[in-house]
Amino acid sequence: MFQRTEELDKRHQKFLTEVCQSQKVWTLQNGTNYATCFAEEYEDAEGYSTQVICFWSSKEQAQACVISEWKDYKIVSFSLAEFLENWCIGMANDRVVAGTNFDRNMIGKESDPLALIIEIAQELRNQKVKVALPNFETVRKLEVQVKQLLHG
Repeated sequence: MFQRTEELDKRHQKFLTEVCQSQKVWTLQNGTNYATCFAEEYEDAEGYSTQVICFWSSKEQAQACVISEWKDYKIVSFSLAEFLENWCIGMANDRVVAGTNFDRNMIGKESDPLALIIEIAQELRNQKVKVALPNFETVRKLEVQVKQLLHG
């Protein structure tokens, strides 16, 4: 279990590093459906597994997962700004979890989308990368607001 956790953490860190560098996030889409699976670590109020939407830090990693139940899905990308403001906030509102750099076996790191915003904001600071957001003056202001939501 420890080795698996360590591997998932490495892939998650790679996700953070690469999306901050490229300012692009990748997913798989089929019509109005996106690459999803059920969480191993998150449950809803009734005790059922929460849905996970999977994201990748590169087109190649996403392409490797166009198999099995995702074989008819197309690779799509969007900006990091859109991911932070629309996807992460939307997933939080919908009580859906973000999955980062999942592998061909649908195994990857599951993250609370608001916590993921904070991690990305910190990585952007570490890399000294600026991202223009349409609805927030700065990523830092988004991060502060998310922290207030999480910590009351």
